Amino acid sequence: MRLFEGAVFACLSAVLILWTELAGVAMGADIEDLFLPQCAAFYLRADYDAPLLESALQQKRDEEWNARYFSPWTADGFAHSVSDLLYPWRVYGDREIFGENGRPRESSWLNDLLKGANFAAFRSLDIRGVILEETNLRALPTGKPLFLAPPSSYEGFPFDYAQVSALNVGEPVRISHLSEDRSWALVETGYAAGWIDSRRVAAADDYFAEIRGYANRPLVAVTKDGVAMCDSNGRFRSHVRIGSVFPLKKDLLYEYEVALPASDGSIGAKVVSGSISKGASGRKPIPFTPRNVANLIDEMLGASYGWGGLYGNRDCSAAVRDLFAPFGIWLPRNSADQAAWGRTVSLQGLPREEKEKRIVEEGIPFATLLYKEGHIMLYIGHYRGRAMIFHNMWGIKTLEGGAEGRHVVGKAVITTLSPGAEFADIHPDGLLIDAITAMTFLVPSERSGPRRF
Repeated sequence: MRLFEGAVFACLSAVLILWTELAGVAMGADIEDLFLPQCAAFYLRADYDAPLLESALQQKRDEEWNARYFSPWTADGFAHSVSDLLYPWRVYGDREIFGENGRPRESSWLNDLLKGANFAAFRSLDIRGVILEETNLRALPTGKPLFLAPPSSYEGFPFDYAQVSALNVGEPVRISHLSEDRSWALVETGYAAGWIDSRRVAAADDYFAEIRGYANRPLVAVTKDGVAMCDSNGRFRSHVRIGSVFPLKKDLLYEYEVALPASDGSIGAKVVSGSISKGASGRKPIPFTPRNVANLIDEMLGASYGWGGLYGNRDCSAAVRDLFAPFGIWLPRNSADQAAWGRTVSLQGLPREEKEKRIVEEGIPFATLLYKEGHIMLYIGHYRGRAMIFHNMWGIKTLEGGAEGRHVVGKAVITTLSPGAEFADIHPDGLLIDAITAMTFLVPSERSGPRRF
């Protein structure tokens, strides 16, 4: 049995077992869409191994990906200004904000954080750094959350507006300076800036980055989540996930020997050897085919939602960003920027039927993003005449008795464009299909015209 056939058989078997187990069981508040096949390989067409990009073009995109990834080490200083980094204080300074206990924060909370941020020392270091352990990138020098409503509200948990993103092991950064108590480091990545736990970053000098070859080797991309990385001494270093890359040292029979960053015992970084199985990784860029994209989606399906990468999880934009990283397809961090990254076609104002028809007719499965304000999705094909999407979603907006709420999904799923349409309490603007305003092509197409990057 060929690999693709085996994948489809597994998908079909899972679906049949699911329906057998659910026969006669009331769905209650369960979303009907989630009883559709939750297996991306199921939606593949006959041309599943046809490249979505010509080899030369994919190589070019991959080189651009690498340049952006390592840009904190090659840039001429820190790109963000103090004004850029003060936005949390500008945006939230006059608003009532809430903490993890559901109570309003003291009015002095933000002011105390501003003092501790030590912006007088901005760019006093201005050095290259490398992430030693997966860590959160924060808009404020604190691990404490900033909610705009109590946790019981639809604007409360999990929407911690102090969270910017999550940084992977080995990710290059630029270090501006340390907080007043030296517990936080202000850093810049290739796509964002914010504060991280200073214990989880080390200085990457020329010896580390160039002489030891950390920045100029072929890269290995992780293709499974939750992979345990150990060094050559068998010491556990970190769990890694899709979206992580590591410089290749040796291509062995069953595994790759890769370069891992480690602390040199002071403030600097050193290179140690680690290993990762070829079943959980591949040499970047992985061939950009629908089957390979589907395989990565299937690794992500069911993973918990994590706003801004909180708790080691992903939100909608992190899911698609990480999904395309192994193929060398760079995407920005937030959904609005992602929607504007390729050639964008407006769907604004179209009726539901016409909008879905156009997505099905023009969309390129596994290479077309769909956007609504605050949410990004990937079109993966059609099933029984309906457009199907992969996305990591928090929930479906509801309205009952004048109060807004959510039917929480809280994970990466495959749905139609109208998950929750069966609910009587769905918000008047709660259906995705009504709110989708654009589709973005990540690859060229005769149907969609030349790509603009």
